[in-house]
Amino acid sequence: MVGIQALAVLLVRCQQRWALVDSLVASQAAVGGPSIALALASSLGRSSLVLPAVAVGLLGMLIGTYLGLAVETLFQWPVS
Repeated sequence: MVGIQALAVLLVRCQQRWALVDSLVASQAAVGGPSIALALASSLGRSSLVLPAVAVGLLGMLIGTYLGLAVETLFQWPVS
């Protein structure tokens, strides 16, 4: 699943002509969450990406949590 996400990010990066560092930080924020994205953006010396990386990480956690709950609810429905 992570490979598909990485492939999608790199394809969009090529199409939109985004910087590789920006794409990697956004990808890591979506997969790893805000704390990992904060560490990655800081270690790369891109302080301008810290706040957006944390925001994307939080958004990924929010969407992932509710999608996971929705799938779990679907699997609990009885099959007739």
